[in-house]
Amino acid sequence: MNFKLLLFLLFPVFVFSQKNYHFDYMLTYETTFLKEDSIKTTNIYLTNSKDNSYYANLISEDSLNYRLIFRKYDKISADVLVSKVEFRKAEFINIDCDAIIKWINTFKSVANHYEYTNIKDTLIQAKKYAVYNLKSTYSLKKKLKKHAGSHLYMVDTSYFMHMPMLIHPTAFERWKQQKESLPNGITVEVIFSNELDEVRQSKKLVSVFKIDKNIVTPGYCDYWN
Repeated sequence: MNFKLLLFLLFPVFVFSQKNYHFDYMLTYETTFLKEDSIKTTNIYLTNSKDNSYYANLISEDSLNYRLIFRKYDKISADVLVSKVEFRKAEFINIDCDAIIKWINTFKSVANHYEYTNIKDTLIQAKKYAVYNLKSTYSLKKKLKKHAGSHLYMVDTSYFMHMPMLIHPTAFERWKQQKESLPNGITVEVIFSNELDEVRQSKKLVSVFKIDKNIVTPGYCDYWN
């Protein structure tokens, strides 16, 4: 896959109609794929605690670069390479039009066939965590046909000002319909099970850091229509 190498701005240089996406948290997760001999990967997410409609995902590409995936739900997406050294120093990160594509969730209606359910809080080392899951409301036959799995979320609600980080478009779309009944907080673990309720993937929180970074994009690109 070809990536565009990203340029960084250590100081903001704003142009009319530019869009600024602010990030105030950096969350690192270790993901274990149980089906593939327990292979582990590390993902770093940049989030805005007050706006979960966008996020950035950093994946180590090699010793020098991160692969940065930026998404604003139902708006834009970018997939670029960034220097690890420059990323640590940069406060403002510019992404140009030629690295951006229009990104629309064309399967929004799928969210109507899923539902969040709050589960009894759990205690781990004397600390209480909120727990909820996202499951399909399909019949068993249809669930098997569509391979409709489920997500179980364990959330640290002491970060009550941090809105849920929901990477999967269906999870985010359904959250918009049920957000009044779901707690805020930072997810400490997500467990993904397949349509047979077999656990296939676990994502666990490794670290939380407060940050002050921004991704800056053009306000409009000609080919978005």
